[in-house]
Amino acid sequence: MKQLFFTLSCVAFLCRPAFAGLVNTKGASGTSVSTLTTTNFTTTTGNFLIGAVRHDSNRTLNSVLTVSNTCIVDQRQSDVTQVGALDLFHCANITGNANDHVTVNLSGSSSSVEVVVLQYSGPPASGAIDQIAYGSSSIPFVSQTTPPFTTTFATEYIVGCIAYDVSDSNRQGPGYVAEVNSANDITLSKGLWCEDKTVSTIQTNTTAAYTGINRFMIYGISIKNPIPALTISKRIPAISPRAKPESIQLPSAITAQAQRRAQ
Repeated sequence: MKQLFFTLSCVAFLCRPAFAGLVNTKGASGTSVSTLTTTNFTTTTGNFLIGAVRHDSNRTLNSVLTVSNTCIVDQRQSDVTQVGALDLFHCANITGNANDHVTVNLSGSSSSVEVVVLQYSGPPASGAIDQIAYGSSSIPFVSQTTPPFTTTFATEYIVGCIAYDVSDSNRQGPGYVAEVNSANDITLSKGLWCEDKTVSTIQTNTTAAYTGINRFMIYGISIKNPIPALTISKRIPAISPRAKPESIQLPSAITAQAQRRAQ
């Protein structure tokens, strides 16, 4: 969802906008590998990356790296054998690079590896993740949602990442926009997808959801975005007090005219 929100900072009525939103995405997949690297994409210093990795459940995600950043693995899940393992990671306050990429390193060769990553501007440098919810089912034809969660702040990004037991087409949930899959092409069917939406009010008992019929593992992540939809701060120039009436000097011609009318 390449949706932009901004703040205006005005001094003497001169304003400069600051933008926040989804910047870009990247996905990649491979077979019988222990290391997988995406193609290059541009990142910006201070931005935030969120992503997911799907791989065989008998392997461990050892690290997620960009050119200049070591990402944090937030959760590891492997409770649905048919899907494998699904790991969630993020990189906050990144050092940007015009030719950046994400590399995932596993503990051993995996028959299939998929990775997706989304870059956002706006989240704070630390403590950006608000909530993480996880759901799964080893039975098909079950509603594909996370447990409900409530956001802490009004302005947040909500991201849903899902892994299927088989490749499937775009199945984003109501209110969400499909942003990326592991083919880096949302017109294709793949086994790992991410969706998102931007909210401007606190979400109570919300979920990340998809509408497929496959076995699945899904994360719902809410990310703080402290930049509100629109705030304006401006400094109003000081206004001098009005002069007292007796201090006002009228032109002599006007004064003479007023005196004649009074006679």
